[in-house]
Amino acid sequence: MERETISPLTFAKKGHGKGGRNNSGRVTIRHRGGGHKRRIRTVDFLRMVPGPHTVERIEHDPGRSAHIALLNEEATGRKSYIVAAEGMRAGDVVQSYRAGIPKDLLDSMGGFVDPGVLAAKTAWRGNCLPLHMILLGLSSTTSVLQEGRVPFSAEVLVPHAVVISKDDEGTKGGNKYVNVRLQSGEIRKVSRDACATIGIASNPNYQHRQLGKAGRKRWLNIRPTVRGLAMNAGKNFLCELSVQTKN
Repeated sequence: MERETISPLTFAKKGHGKGGRNNSGRVTIRHRGGGHKRRIRTVDFLRMVPGPHTVERIEHDPGRSAHIALLNEEATGRKSYIVAAEGMRAGDVVQSYRAGIPKDLLDSMGGFVDPGVLAAKTAWRGNCLPLHMILLGLSSTTSVLQEGRVPFSAEVLVPHAVVISKDDEGTKGGNKYVNVRLQSGEIRKVSRDACATIGIASNPNYQHRQLGKAGRKRWLNIRPTVRGLAMNAGKNFLCELSVQTKN
């Protein structure tokens, strides 16, 4: 796995963000401080640019548990980061279909949309599709963008979602929503034009890692936590003794 990053796609993490302090300088989260220098990766959650993109490499992102993939747009050479799907490898070609079905794909289906052929040609890990184009029962990571609202990214919050049903045209609000089952089992009604990335977020066994030594915790900006009972008992004894003497 490569550690090099593209500088224009990153910026340094500075300020109180590493010390557990709020905007007034007060400590609001204990046992935070130090840590290795970090750079924030700007991840493209919206995926509005159509056309094939080649995966150059898979990278580690210190700011998230999942890995990220560096994409190279074949038409212009523009580079961007996306959250890597599990099983994604360097050399894979991914596309975004948020702008609509490409003309060459429509021509290959005979000029009209065949749902079976469309699903077979687009359901590949890393592809970004509107929810209404995703097959029922297909796992995906959701990144929602609703009309007239601030973009809401659930790429990290919902690493695994499944499309379970689509509203029929005869129902109330006809064919505007898609029912999605989240990883917790909750079922939500989401706009059919919201986008999702095929596959589950990479590095699913992140919570099972073993740090191995205390130094790795310090690299991660975590300072030691000491139990009160393990602190110096002599100081507490002197305090109790002074109180008893006054009484």
